[in-house]
Amino acid sequence: MTDEQLDMIKRLQPFFNEKMGRWQEIDEGYCVEHKQIYYYAVWPDDGPCCDREGVRIPKPIDWQNPERGLWGMIDSEWRQLISRPTNATDSRCRYSDNAREIFADDPFTALLKTLCHQEKV
Repeated sequence: MTDEQLDMIKRLQPFFNEKMGRWQEIDEGYCVEHKQIYYYAVWPDDGPCCDREGVRIPKPIDWQNPERGLWGMIDSEWRQLISRPTNATDSRCRYSDNAREIFADDPFTALLKTLCHQEKV
């Protein structure tokens, strides 16, 4: 995980906590002290990791619970905006340049950047 990704994940934590609800055994987290990704199932119920920071990492797409995955957290309006052609006259197409820049990254980073933009963090 890059420092940029971790920074975005930390800024999005309140949003992730709201959308994902309680920790589940299949959830991934990040141990800041040991700089490693872990599965929640290996930690006691009182919290993840030794530092108890609770940095959660949603899956890019959660097939079992789509609303808990990064793609499922991106609202339908944003999906429509990033899929519009750049030559359209609709003023909402102002996001097209941002979309090209965002999706130049790997998919996980692109989804994180999209959520940061959507949630204004």
